[in-house]
Amino acid sequence: VPQATNPNVIDLPSAEKSALPPDDYIQISLKPDATLTIGVNGKNPVAAEDAPDRAAVLRRLRALHEENPDYPVMISGDRESKYDDVIQLISEAKKMGINRVGLATK
Repeated sequence: VPQATNPNVIDLPSAEKSALPPDDYIQISLKPDATLTIGVNGKNPVAAEDAPDRAAVLRRLRALHEENPDYPVMISGDRESKYDDVIQLISEAKKMGINRVGLATK
């Protein structure tokens, strides 16, 4: 019997740690129910905001990137998220000129 899941908790896939996260970074979270949040984590945090759809996340990402062009992007996709949704976010970030895009793991 599968465990009951909390739709607000992101269950990250596991992987070996490659490096410490940067001091500040733009965080996009993709929850199992496909809802999205975006904000800034680190020493100068900006509270995460819910986004109604991918277009809204991309608008917010563009604004945050313009304000903080050196911040990398970290995508936290729940292990139950659709792979394509995560890949599309990476692709869109790269199109904006964001070269440092990573995937969060636990």
